[in-house]
Amino acid sequence: MPQDLITTLIAQHNELRAHMQHLDALALPGKEAASETISVLTAFKRTLMAHMHLENKQFYPIVLKKFKQKETETKNLLRFMEEMENIGKTVLLFCDRYKTVEAVAADGAGYRRDLKAMIGVLMIRISSEEDGIFLYW
Repeated sequence: MPQDLITTLIAQHNELRAHMQHLDALALPGKEAASETISVLTAFKRTLMAHMHLENKQFYPIVLKKFKQKETETKNLLRFMEEMENIGKTVLLFCDRYKTVEAVAADGAGYRRDLKAMIGVLMIRISSEEDGIFLYW
């Protein structure tokens, strides 16, 4: 199996990390920060969607096939895949909720709270993939 896929997924993780760090640094009240936040949030969403597409269409089907060929239990892998689907939906809802300068500016405290929660969940997930499921590749 091509190692390039894992290299690409990890590069996307690094890009997502950079976006999250940038968003965290911008999580200050005020329209100027909100304007730049929208730009970074748009790039973050684009990267996340590309990453999820790559995982769902290439990585996970191959790993699932590999598990079945080796007669390895797939229950945990399927649960892991389902968790990412749920995380993805939640993160995309976050991106849609705060897609305008007005939305971020109108609820700065809510935005910062939701951002912190989203970053926490995604950082755990990224670590779980890189230190866990990617090793099955």
